Amino acid sequence: MKRYFIHKETSLFIEFPRGPLGVGDAPIKDISSRKTATGTLKLLTPTNCIKDRLSAYYHWDDRQSLDQTIWVAMENEFDIKSIERWSMHENMMEKYQDFRESIMALKEAEERLGEESIKAEDFFDELDDKS
Repeated sequence: MKRYFIHKETSLFIEFPRGPLGVGDAPIKDISSRKTATGTLKLLTPTNCIKDRLSAYYHWDDRQSLDQTIWVAMENEFDIKSIERWSMHENMMEKYQDFRESIMALKEAEERLGEESIKAEDFFDELDDKS
């Protein structure tokens, strides 16, 4: 059973999953936190967020989750070796290569354009136009 926080003034919601918290078959040990005026918010680290989104891509072929994974990866520092080991454990190395190649292509596009960053959604639109 999952619990959701829903507010009538937004279409967004927050999921409070039952514990223990995990990604695929792996338990999550590292939790990030952000202090706010109303208290401390506990969050997934960027590495675990990437694993969470990759899990949806790996197991349900959810392309939107791969896009979200790439957005998180482009904006945050993360442990690529941990993600690679986890992907191997999940037996998803082929799909892991999709993720890795997408990151590399986006980074190359940034370098080629000489810009500090390129909007990930523009990159995906360009990829969709080519397919």
